[in-house]
Amino acid sequence: MTDLQLVIMAAGLGSRYGGLKQMDEFGPGQAFLMDYAVFDAYRLGVRNVTLVVRESFLKEIKDLISKKWGTYPDLKFQFVLQDPKDLPGGITAPTEREKPWGTAHVLYSLRKAVHSPFLIMNADDFYGRMSIRTMVEFSRQNPEKHSVAAYPIRKTLSEHGTVTRGICEIKDGKLLAIEETKGVDLSNAGDGFASMNFWAFSPTIFPLVDQYLEMFMRGNLSNLDAEYQIAHLANDLLRSNQVEIRALEVDSPWFGVTHREDKPMVKKKIVSMVSNGVYPENLFSGEHK
Repeated sequence: MTDLQLVIMAAGLGSRYGGLKQMDEFGPGQAFLMDYAVFDAYRLGVRNVTLVVRESFLKEIKDLISKKWGTYPDLKFQFVLQDPKDLPGGITAPTEREKPWGTAHVLYSLRKAVHSPFLIMNADDFYGRMSIRTMVEFSRQNPEKHSVAAYPIRKTLSEHGTVTRGICEIKDGKLLAIEETKGVDLSNAGDGFASMNFWAFSPTIFPLVDQYLEMFMRGNLSNLDAEYQIAHLANDLLRSNQVEIRALEVDSPWFGVTHREDKPMVKKKIVSMVSNGVYPENLFSGEHK
């Protein structure tokens, strides 16, 4: 069986949320949102989890993870720092640069720590058990291939206004492009699919990340707000015919937290799934292995 890793991007500062949402409690037993993805992946045989974090809260998150998941002795965690000074090609960022360089830089940060096929997702999104199963099964059967989870756009919308979505252009099961589209709601969403930043990659992606991130940064060093996201990288690689990315259509619930006001809705959904037996009251008891 292919040795898969689950990578969770948890280095955000939560400026719009007003705190570290990756370590906020959304479920019983002090469960973070990402704990549900770890639980689902574990049930599918994934035993290695990598958390990409910042040095400022490394000790705190290591202690919390060890305390909660200690009843799963075969579940291994490693922690990778997203260091803003760790840049390709000997690049030195301007001293006034405060913003991180985006999720493609997260991929770059993983290059020395991840040596097997891996799934990568946000810490502050709930992706759903069936989507994780779809991505795990595809990666196990196709360890050299890359993929993205494609969600029905209508299932990712907000009741509270328009959203920005990475709308996928798909043909014959292959991703052709992702177009970031603002102002999406039920009136204009259509019946297409969106990327919610849940990907699967082979380690062969890392040399390409190094190459394209360096190109981007050299062209944007003076732009203190420029960010290079995984979706941007994917578009560049697809346009240059460097890779093929399979678009795996998933019919699974998705929800996430951006603002503090999102928390009650997310907690309500988690509580509902616990009440309906989808998840146990205590993920960490070790009784569900």
